[in-house]
Order: sequence, then structure tokens, then C-alpha cells
Amino acid sequence: MRIQTNTKWRQTVLAVLAFCLIIWNVRSLQAAGMPVYDRLQPVTSGINAPTAVALDKHGSLYVAESINKRVHIYSQGGILKQTIQGFKSPVSVAVDDFGRIYVGDKTGGYVAVYDAGLGFQFKLGAGDGEFVQPTDIEIDSTGRVYVVDMGSHIVRIYSAEGLYEGLIGGPGSGTTPTPDGKFSKPTSIEISDATGEITVLDHGLTYDSYGTLVDGARIQKFNPDGSFKSSFSKFGMDMLSGEMFRPQHLAMDDHGRMYVTDTFYNVALVYGDDGDPANGDTDVYLGAVYDLDVPLRIPIGITIGKNNKLYIASLTANRVDVFGIETYTNMVVSPLNLTYTDSQCAVPGLQDVDIVNNGTAGLDWTAVTDESWINLSSSSGSAPVSGASSLSIGADPDGLPAGQYSGTVRVTAASGDTEIIQVELTAEQVQLIASAGGPYTGTEGQAVILDASSSGGCISSYEWDIGSDGTYEYSSAFPTQLHNFASNGLYDITLRISGNAGQSEYATATAAISDAVPDAHFTGDPVTGTAPLTVYFSNSSSGYDQPLTYEWDFNCDAVTDSTDSDPSHTYEAGTYSVCLTVRDGDGSLSLLTRSDYITAGMSGCETPPVKMGGGYYSTLQDAYDDAADGAVISSRAGSLSGNLIVDRNISISLSGGYDCSYSVSIGNTILNGDVTMSSGALSIGGFFLQ
Repeated sequence: MRIQTNTKWRQTVLAVLAFCLIIWNVRSLQAAGMPVYDRLQPVTSGINAPTAVALDKHGSLYVAESINKRVHIYSQGGILKQTIQGFKSPVSVAVDDFGRIYVGDKTGGYVAVYDAGLGFQFKLGAGDGEFVQPTDIEIDSTGRVYVVDMGSHIVRIYSAEGLYEGLIGGPGSGTTPTPDGKFSKPTSIEISDATGEITVLDHGLTYDSYGTLVDGARIQKFNPDGSFKSSFSKFGMDMLSGEMFRPQHLAMDDHGRMYVTDTFYNVALVYGDDGDPANGDTDVYLGAVYDLDVPLRIPIGITIGKNNKLYIASLTANRVDVFGIETYTNMVVSPLNLTYTDSQCAVPGLQDVDIVNNGTAGLDWTAVTDESWINLSSSSGSAPVSGASSLSIGADPDGLPAGQYSGTVRVTAASGDTEIIQVELTAEQVQLIASAGGPYTGTEGQAVILDASSSGGCISSYEWDIGSDGTYEYSSAFPTQLHNFASNGLYDITLRISGNAGQSEYATATAAISDAVPDAHFTGDPVTGTAPLTVYFSNSSSGYDQPLTYEWDFNCDAVTDSTDSDPSHTYEAGTYSVCLTVRDGDGSLSLLTRSDYITAGMSGCETPPVKMGGGYYSTLQDAYDDAADGAVISSRAGSLSGNLIVDRNISISLSGGYDCSYSVSIGNTILNGDVTMSSGALSIGGFFLQ
């Protein structure tokens, strides 16, 4: 028999209980058993009348909605990702470590299994009709599946392949209180990962204060082999003493504390070790999880993650309420979608992702990707309490054909909570156009710049085949290349360019390389003086084709006088031109003629070096100062020092290069000085101004 309560009375009771609950939780906190908790952001997107919740190992949330015949799947951050449709009335959901999803359907009487990609796999046992009312599903560490069948008053056990293996419990007589180890309307189950202990919440029949047999509230524990271990019954309307009245589902944290949703009180009651040695290991009432400002509304499904976040399905509030229990992590990753475009052959820039920790425990995270074109600045990091860290993500299109690419980066907290960042890349492939430049000209032995700058596209390498013989002598990321051609001739050149995606294009050019001509060059010392004058020649000629040979003609009379590299020669009085012919190894030649290069003056003359009429002078200036208009001033061959200032309004002539008698011209007069003219007229012959 059910206890009926009037609504107004119930509201009054709840208000009083809520106040008392605050006092009780404070008292329980002092006993160190009841955990502190924070209300976090609820999950609301797309939710309507949630009945059951479950978490996978990555912290993704699964929400069953019986009246909407669907199961929503959310990221650990509460973003709606996918939905499984096609049920009649899903009332339970669970996920194993392989990502397989188990959904219990009340109307169909089955538990359907889907793979991680949401593909249907099979149904447990005989399929439809296997269960009367599969209200909860749990999976142990070995992969065995436990299904609470409320209508049959049992827990059925199945292999990971869906084969029936056994059961726990069974109905009592129905006319007397349900004995321990048996069930009456079981609704929820939890299995300890550490010990394998099985905990079941049921409504074992019990007598009320009037002696009427009614549905009660009981938590039973079983050993891993299914044998009964212990139980405690807490049924009634005294919530302050921990009595359950309409318990629905339970969850268990790593400390063994049990959280039970109760739709009468609209709270989650908490049971466990209160730390009091007098109570030993006995589970006692510790307090409740609730929020007076935003209360739970018909809380049914409940689960807790390894991040210590508690999720409660509030049926009529159309949300899943979330609470952080004691030290918990609450990872927020943003943004979750990154887009890159490979434009103008440039690698897109890095984008930053923020990893924020809104929890009360330090957050350690790792980041991985399966895509070679996605680059991560770091594979791990940490964020302090109420702090943040950053991850830079890049996309490198090098080597990818043109097209659209999708990839993911998985950011995983130490608790297993995982956010998936979607990465999209558009790789643009610009058409390759090869241009080898040219035609080129040059000289053997000298560098020629090969230039492929007119090529187009996303080019990763330039390769040059000199001679087009199939052998590429150069490979570079740059379009220009220096090359020395060893010999003269006409060369074919092949250019091969490669694109970022590995494609290649070719182009050809020619190079006309001329023969290198030697460069004749020499100096003599001294080049003026008194005969006999010995001149020493220094040869600085050069040439590409070695060896070089030399033909000296000391007076340019077309007769070779010496083939030495650096000869010497003695000159008689006179002025001489010197010719040098240089020949290189392949017969090319160069001729250098230095005209009137050597002047050997007379020696032993009895008269001064300058003559005008019948008079002799030591300098040109002395003769000029005595000259009349039309005078001719003569000078002997050789070197003559002194300046000449022409500043009189007369016309004179200078004639140089004479012998001692001034009767025969034998060369030139070398004037070592300056000639300055400001007036008159001057004609010069046989003089060389030094």
C-alpha cells in the first residue's frame, strides 16, 4: 500500500526539512563524512524530461529521455554532440570501456547495444521481452553486464557478447517483508571498480507504523560472486535521520559514499562512513546534496565521474544538474573548432586553445592527434585551481594534395575527461608552371646565374640538370642557382620543379658559353732614363685556359724578342713601343701594346738640353721668356724637368726628341712638370707630358 500525502502538507514539510537539512549538513561536515560540494553549470541543451544518465571513460554524458524516445550524447563540457533515436521508452543507459552503449527500453523489454559509432550491434539475451522493466545497467571491470529488472525483481548478468550468465536476487513471497538477498522492485545498481562489490537499491516490502505491508527503501550489498553481504533499510519520512521515502537511483564515489536520488525530498541523500570509530565501517546517513535557490525537480538518474562531478537528471526541470564534490576538476576547453586555409603557398598561422580549470583540484592534461598535418605546441600541460593554460595548434599542408581535410585533437584530463577539438584544413594547390629562364650567355670559367623566378605555384624545390643528361647537379628551395661552365660551347639545361603535394613540372633553356680570352698586362721599370737604359718587365697577365705562353716584342717590330715571363731589355737612345702577346692553353690570344712606353735619352752631349735659334737654355721657361713671336724652341730626347708658364701674347712652337746636335729627331722629350697657359698660342711636337 502507498502512503498518500496532500500537496500543501508536503510543501510545508519540505520547507521545514530544507532548513533542517542545512543544520544537519553542517553537523555532518564536522564528522568529516559528508563532502562539501559546489553547484556547477547544468546541462540543458536539447534536454526534455531526462530519466537516466551515464558517463563514459572520457567524461561524455549520456542522457536518456523516456517520453522523447531518445538518448542524447554530450561532451564533457556539456555540448550536445549526437542523438540515438528509435526507442519506445528508454529508461536506462550505460557505456563500457570500449565505448559500447547499452540502452534499456521499458516498453520493448530489451537492452540494445550500440558501438562507439552509434551502429546497432545486438540485444542482450533473447532480445525483445528479455526484461519486464530494465531500470538500470552497470558494467563491471571484466566487461560483464548487470541489468536491474524492476518488474522481475532480479538482477540479470550477461557476458560482453550479450549471452545470459546468471542472476542475483529474485522476488520474495510478496506477502511478508522481503528478506535480505531478495528484491522487491529494485531500481539501481553500482559495482565497485576496486573491490567488485555489488550495491543494489530496491523497495523491499516492509511494515509501516500502521502494520501495513508497503514498498520500503533498502540498500543491499553483494560479494562479486553475487552472494549476499549486508544491507541497511532506511525507509520513512524522517529525512534528518536519513530515511528514504521515494528513492530512485544511486551512485557511488571513490570513497564508497552512496548518493541516492529521492523524488519525495527532491535531493540526493548521501550515505557512507562518517569517520566515527563508534560506527565502524557501517554506512550511516551523512547529509544531502541540494540547492535551495535552484532545487532539484523529480531527480531520477544519477552518476558520478572520476573527476568527482555528480550528475543528476531533474525530470521536470528539463536539465541535468551538476555538482562538484570535494576536490574536483572542471575542464573547459575553447574554442572547439579550428579552421585553417592554405593560401598563397604559406603555412597557416598557429591558433591558441585555452584550457581552463574551474575546479578545486589542479588539472593535468595531455593532447594528442592522429593526423600528421596537425602540429601541437605541447603534448601535455597543467592548469592550477581557477587558472588556465594554453595549447597552440597548427595545420601544415606540406605534401597534401588539394582538398578538404578534417582531423581532431583530443585534450584529456587525468580523470579521463576528454574534449575533442575539430580541425578543418583547406589545402589549395596552385598550378605549377616551370620556367627555366634564359637563353643564357657567358664565358667559360665564369659564374652564370640560372634563374627560375618566373616559375609559378607552391614550389618546394628547384632542380637543375646541366647538359640535360638526366643527372640533376643542383637541388634547392630557391629559384636561382650559380653555375661555372668548364668549357665553351652550347649547353642544354633542364629545370624540374616540385610542388608541395609532390607533383613535378619541367622546362628547358640553353646557355651559349664563349671561349675565355687571356688578359695581357705588364709594366716596365724604369720607362725613362739615359741610354743605355735597362728596363725590367713585370708580367701580370692572366687567363682561364692554362698554361699561358708569352711573346715579347720590345720595339713592336713584329719580331719576338723573348718568351720569358718577366724579361729585361737594354735600350739605346730613343723612344720605343713595347708589345706583349699572350696565348692560353686552347690557342686564344691577347695582344697588349704600350706605345712610346720607353724613352732612353742621349748621354754625353756638350750643349744644354734646350735650344732656340743660336742660343742654348737649361729650361723651357728660360727659352720662352726670351722668345719672340713665331719662335721655335727645341729639346733633346730624354727627360726634362721643370714647369712651363705660357702667359705672353705670342705664338711659339715646341719641338722635342732631338739628338745632341739638334739635327735629327730620335724620339720624344719627356717633360716632368706642368704646362700652364693663359695667353698666346702654343704648338707642341715630340714632347710627352709626364
